Amino acid sequence: MHVDWSCYALIVLEGSNRKGAEVLSYRARPRRDGRNPRRLPGGEKVEGESDPMQTLVRTVKQQTGIDLRKEIVRRLASIETRVQRPEGSRRAKKYTHSERYYLVKVPIDEFIDRKHFALREDEELTWVTPHSILAGDDFEPKHRKALERYLNN
Repeated sequence: MHVDWSCYALIVLEGSNRKGAEVLSYRARPRRDGRNPRRLPGGEKVEGESDPMQTLVRTVKQQTGIDLRKEIVRRLASIETRVQRPEGSRRAKKYTHSERYYLVKVPIDEFIDRKHFALREDEELTWVTPHSILAGDDFEPKHRKALERYLNN
């Protein structure tokens, strides 16, 4: 059976304010269903990637400009899903999709303007407190679970 994956980074900027750590949230253009929740930076593997860490480093760099160093990345959680694609799909009909979440702690001195920044016109990156994510309903549910797991460890 074919195995596919997506990788996301819970990027934590520790000691950044009196409220505690802040988390980098990402928002891109709205989906087909019109929803546009915030989520963790990351994305799906592309042709030629044989290691989830390659996917994580590439997608985080594309979305945030941050070059991840493997020594600061720690596996946080994994959610496995069995998927069956419809007839005529370019992907395998049946495969396992794994969503992998990684914890990345970033030193505060690596960011000059950490309140709000964006790389492209249709994307937004914002530092938010974990409390504001958990108190609201504007965050991807699976990504929210990864944050809860981090907070409960």
